[in-house]
Amino acid sequence: MPPRRAQQSLILALLARPSGASLEELAVATGWLPHTMRAALVRLRQKGGSIEREQGKEKISRYRLAAATATASAPSAD
Repeated sequence: MPPRRAQQSLILALLARPSGASLEELAVATGWLPHTMRAALVRLRQKGGSIEREQGKEKISRYRLAAATATASAPSAD
């Protein structure tokens, strides 16, 4: 299992994709159980992250960073 900081970076990278990520994709990528992954999403929201949730035609929820959060967390080009 990757170190915690690496997992957080992985989660943010998956959430930053235009299509976002499903809970299953996030859980598989981190090696965490779904309930642990949900708790991690809650912690991200509590720290000020804006996470959008969409439910597609196949009834699977997909999570992604809101546009404002994605641009704010991107490194500046200074």
